[in-house]
Amino acid sequence: MTKLKQYALHTKYIVFQLAIAFGLLITIVIGVGWLGLSQLRHVERGLQAVVDKRWAKVETSRKALTLSAENNRITMEVFLLDDSAEIERLLARRAENSEKIHLFINELGVRGIDSSKESELLEAVKTTRAPYVASYKHALELLLKDHQPAEARAAMVRQTLPLLIAYHEAWSAFVEFQGEQMDQVARQSQIDYENARRKMLGLLAIAALISLGIGIFVTRG
Repeated sequence: MTKLKQYALHTKYIVFQLAIAFGLLITIVIGVGWLGLSQLRHVERGLQAVVDKRWAKVETSRKALTLSAENNRITMEVFLLDDSAEIERLLARRAENSEKIHLFINELGVRGIDSSKESELLEAVKTTRAPYVASYKHALELLLKDHQPAEARAAMVRQTLPLLIAYHEAWSAFVEFQGEQMDQVARQSQIDYENARRKMLGLLAIAALISLGIGIFVTRG
């Protein structure tokens, strides 16, 4: 009976050891899986936040550029029309667009400037917009208030048009910069993903070595 009791106790001890060993293995597997998923989620959240911010800037810039192009078309139409009611309608539309452009520029500043280059490009948009707006307002005043269409057209060609080109070039440079930043984000996300992948593979290697050690220990025991 004593030997049977000893055998039973020894069997329970082996079962206890196996339970601990398998418990450690399960814990290691769960821990490695959780760390890997956590790392990937961290990379994904960071990428999504940057992409959302950059994409919002790109969309805002494009909207402002589209409205500015529409305003240019409206200005040209005003100089070709004789219907005062239609001219007033177009000028009201132009004023509405100008207010939206102003709000879009402010919105770009509020969203946060991430580099000195971006700050410089946005400042160029503001700097080139002011004289352009003043110039076309002067040309419109010559046309509508002073009734000097020849002088108004001459002012549009000599003064407003060069300022318009500079203004649109500034917007185009800002939009292009935002696109380049999106490409950079994509490249950085690939690097972050590869780093996370390497870390996960390293953790799996460590887990495999620990599991091998536990297996050898239990088997020898």
